[in-house]
Amino acid sequence: MKKLNNIIKYGFRYGNLAPRQELGGFLEWSMLREVLRDFEINCVLDVGANVGQFAKNLRRIGYQDYICSFEPTREAFLSLTSTFSKDQKWFGYNYALGSKDMTQIFHVATESTAMSS
Repeated sequence: MKKLNNIIKYGFRYGNLAPRQELGGFLEWSMLREVLRDFEINCVLDVGANVGQFAKNLRRIGYQDYICSFEPTREAFLSLTSTFSKDQKWFGYNYALGSKDMTQIFHVATESTAMSS
């Protein structure tokens, strides 16, 4: 019963519910929303953005500032770009980030659509 009360409390406190996930996920997103607000974070780097799951969840929890998404695979990046085409505070970059300035072959995992890293 205490967990249910916390869910209701957080839902009312922040005005909208977090992404549809189990209780642990709900609390994690609620805490992230507090951190973003309390530290006045105005830009989030979404590295390995895939098709934008993390960025979509940021918008769902009420984050309205800048998101810079980096996704090296072309197909996922095209989907990402389509999803955020009307979001003026979203910027997408079709490349990977690493410790060296170089070009390298990127191997895509064909059996998983969520990760290729």
